[in-house]
Amino acid sequence: MKQGWTALLPALPKRRLWQAWQAGRADRSRAMPQAVPMLSQHGPAVGRSAMGQGARQQGFSMIEMMIAVAIGLVVTGAVLYTVGGASTSGRKQDTQARMYDMGQMALNQLTEHARMVGFWMPISEVMAPDALLQDELPLRGCDGGFADTSVAWNALSCAGSTTTGQRVNDALALRFQVQEGGRNWDCVGNEYVSQTMVDNARAKTPAGATAPNFSSYAISDVIEERYFVANAATGNPGLFCRSNGRTEQVADNVEQFRVRYGLSPLNQQANTHNAVFDERSLQGHTGRYASASELASDCSALNPQANSWCSVNAVRICLVLRSDDNVNDQPNTPYVDCDGNVRTQNDRRFRQAFATTVAIRNRISSP
Repeated sequence: MKQGWTALLPALPKRRLWQAWQAGRADRSRAMPQAVPMLSQHGPAVGRSAMGQGARQQGFSMIEMMIAVAIGLVVTGAVLYTVGGASTSGRKQDTQARMYDMGQMALNQLTEHARMVGFWMPISEVMAPDALLQDELPLRGCDGGFADTSVAWNALSCAGSTTTGQRVNDALALRFQVQEGGRNWDCVGNEYVSQTMVDNARAKTPAGATAPNFSSYAISDVIEERYFVANAATGNPGLFCRSNGRTEQVADNVEQFRVRYGLSPLNQQANTHNAVFDERSLQGHTGRYASASELASDCSALNPQANSWCSVNAVRICLVLRSDDNVNDQPNTPYVDCDGNVRTQNDRRFRQAFATTVAIRNRISSP
């Protein structure tokens, strides 16, 4: 018995049966809309209709591709510019932070030691205040630097205030007494003990006992320091300090060092007291500031001058530091120097001025 749909058909020859089935299939194909693609079990039959042929031919034109590429380049450029700008800004901020730290460190050291100018330990009420320092000024300076920083205090002289018409860096020398029994350091890291302390310790050592060893200390009753600008081993200018025969660098890349001295008016007791160290000769306030070349070197007791080193009760210090490398976007970036002038340099280094004013404690008038 035949199965399926062929069993329902009349008994016809197989050839005629096949031709009838093909004719019915063709009629069904003509009856379907041409816009609807024929479906199969795997989805639309590509290329079976006009719509299928149109979908296969769709894409981007050349103009659309060029516009897309241009937009992509703009976005990529913006991202790269932002990243590069952030990197440059970060380098500049790091450089400024390092310069700020170095500038503040140098000013802090100068401030701490300048406050000690003229310090002396009173041994008795009738002792002459300047006996220990042998009537010598506790503060000296030069507008153009010292001719030789290694000579004795009394032999210090100025090298000259200008070079090719422009003022060069200043120099500053200061001295103060070593505190007996205290711990004292100079600008190069030497720890001092006074000669008086050493002599007393050795004198009190019992016979046969080992005397205290002070070989690791600098032994002196007075600390003397000289600050100046010179070229370091790297070729960069730097601020240096010399004390007890040693010279050490305080700060690197220091292009300018300026010192001005505050003068206090003298009072009526100036002719009855030792004006070199006695603060009662000063009125206690700073009347004006002057450079070292404007001050008179004569500062003899009982006959002081209004513009002499005797009248100095404050020091105004300024440093101009520069960056290690080029961090500015353009050369000739303007900056303000220690003299108040707007200047430029033909490089892309960053420059900044650091300034402070120090009151000399031992020259401030007592109430």
